[in-house]
Amino acid sequence: RSTDPSMVCTVGFVNTLPGAVNVIPGKVEFPLEFRTLNMENIEKAVSQLKGEFPEVSFDNFLWQEATIMNEHIMEIISKCCKDKGLSVKYMPSGAGHDAINMALFTPTAMLFIPSVGGISHSPDEFSKKEDIAHGAEILLHQVGIFLHSLLKAIFSTATHLNLITQGQGSIQLPFTAKLSRM
Repeated sequence: RSTDPSMVCTVGFVNTLPGAVNVIPGKVEFPLEFRTLNMENIEKAVSQLKGEFPEVSFDNFLWQEATIMNEHIMEIISKCCKDKGLSVKYMPSGAGHDAINMALFTPTAMLFIPSVGGISHSPDEFSKKEDIAHGAEILLHQVGIFLHSLLKAIFSTATHLNLITQGQGSIQLPFTAKLSRM
C-alpha cells in the first residue's frame, strides 16, 4: 500500500509441496494479483517485493493494461439511469470480467448495481431485489436504444421509429418504412 493506497493484492490459492500434512513444505506456490489503475505502480510493487524477498522466485504470467470502456456506451447507460431517476457513479472495476476480451473487437462498457456494503466477488455479496430490477430495466432500456439505432441505420428511409418501454417491461416498435422489392 505504500506504493499506491488504492492497490489491492489477492492470492487465489496456496499450493504446498509435497502437500502432506506431516511434512514441512519444501516449496510453496501461489499466484499474486495486483490491481490498480496505474500499471507503473504495479511494477514498483513487484520490484519492491522482489527486493524484500531475493531468495524467492517470481514467475510473471500476465501484465494486463486497464481496459478502456467506450465513452458513448457509458453515456447511454448514464442517460438510461437518469431517465429512470437513478444516480450514476463512474468507477473503475479493477476486476477483469468479460469486458477485457469483448473490448478487443467491439465497443464495450459495464453496468454495475449496488452491493450492500460494497462487497463483491464474495459469498457475502448481496444486492437488494429493487437494485437488481433497476439494473435489468437499465439494461433493457440500453438494448432498446441500440436496437433503435440499428433499425434506423438499416431502414434509413423510415418515416417513424420509436421504442417505447412499457411498465411491464414489454417493448413495442411502432414502425413504418418505405421498402422496395429488388
